[in-house]
Amino acid sequence: MSHVKRIAAPGSWMIKRKENKYISRPMSGKHALQDSLSLVVVLRDFLGLAKTSREVKKILLSKEILVDGRKVKESKSALGLFDVLSIPETKEHYRILMDEKGRLAPIKIDEKESKVEPCKVIGKRIINGGKTQLNLYDGKNILSEEKDIKTGDTLLISLPELKINKHWKAHKGAAIFLIDGSHQGETGELVELQDEQAVFLINGKKVQTSKNYVFVIGENKPEIKLK
Repeated sequence: MSHVKRIAAPGSWMIKRKENKYISRPMSGKHALQDSLSLVVVLRDFLGLAKTSREVKKILLSKEILVDGRKVKESKSALGLFDVLSIPETKEHYRILMDEKGRLAPIKIDEKESKVEPCKVIGKRIINGGKTQLNLYDGKNILSEEKDIKTGDTLLISLPELKINKHWKAHKGAAIFLIDGSHQGETGELVELQDEQAVFLINGKKVQTSKNYVFVIGENKPEIKLK
């Protein structure tokens, strides 16, 4: 199915529910349906670069549009949390972020920040040759010889090379972004991890949540633009 009814679209889609009946469904793959927006929706509905999906397809054929530093031509390509959309012709760059209601939308960022993306490590395994394969939050997989990278940590990777620029550990004092739960879309300070739970400070108050909702975004303060 290439479309979904607007009225039944995921709550994470910040769209007008009563305009037209259907809206483009993002391609399956690196992001779940509720965690992503299709490229056509971002270019048309959010950025106003086209009025119709046909116009978006023409743009993708005639101009260079980059997602995470790579050219895309498929209008239904999925953009998820922290992904980067770049339009070289106008030198405009955007990052997909989540607001406090769990809704996804692009915010404008500068060229320097468009070259990097924070990616949470959700799994790791040793492969032939003794290297470690790191499985990242958005479906990317990279190899590393670093031994101290743990599940739950965040890597700031270069785009499109996928090289590790920084490693932010999930430890006390780290700046975090909540990607789900009652505090989704908010930032705080990690206090400690307890089995499957995380304790963090937000507005001076200690709060407990699932550690799966915690996304480290800096050593001791946010190191990416959030608004």
